[in-house]
Amino acid sequence: MTILIDNSKAVEISIREWDEENTQYGLDWSADFYDVGRLKTVDGPELAYIVEDVDYCIEQANDMVAGVGDFAEYGPQPDTFVDVTELDRSAYLICEIDLYQLSSEIYNHGLNVKDTEIISGMCPEDTIKVVFMDGTACCVGIDPNFHLCVNFSYYADESCRDGELSTSCHDFEGELDYLDGVKDICGGLR
Repeated sequence: MTILIDNSKAVEISIREWDEENTQYGLDWSADFYDVGRLKTVDGPELAYIVEDVDYCIEQANDMVAGVGDFAEYGPQPDTFVDVTELDRSAYLICEIDLYQLSSEIYNHGLNVKDTEIISGMCPEDTIKVVFMDGTACCVGIDPNFHLCVNFSYYADESCRDGELSTSCHDFEGELDYLDGVKDICGGLR
C-alpha cells in the first residue's frame, strides 16, 4: 500500500494482480506505479507521499485497469485491482515548504495577485516574487534558521529594488495546507 496526500486529501492505495494459480491477489505494486522514489514525503502515522492531485492519481490507476486514456494501448487489465481507502488528512502536517506549491497557491488564492514567479539568486534560497494588481510587490523566502517559516517583504514597485515598505513572517508548523500563509502574505484570499 502507498499513502498519497495533497492539500486536501489523504488516501491509502494498493494495486494488486490476481494470481490465478494461488487463487489470491499478489503483492502490492502501487509504489512502482507511482514511482514514489521521486516524490517528497511527510511523516504521519505512516510515511506519505506528496502529490499535486490525489484524485488524478486514483484516476490514472483506474484508467490503467480499464485500459483507457494514457493506458489505452495496453488494453484492459481485468486481473488488476485498485483499492483506495480515504484517510484522515489532518494526520499529515506540512513538514517542508515547497516554494513551487506555495507560489501556485498564492497565484490561485491570494487577494489582488497579478503574478508570481520563482527567482533564484535574490537570497541564499530561491524566492517567490509576488506582484499585486496595484503594482506593489512582495518577496517571499524560507527562513534559513526555521525551515517551516517564510519571511516576506513588501516593496513599492515590482522591481523590488527600493527600500522595503514592511516585513513579516508566517510559521507553517502544524498546518495542513498553505492557505493561512497565503492569507498572511496577500492580506486575504480570493
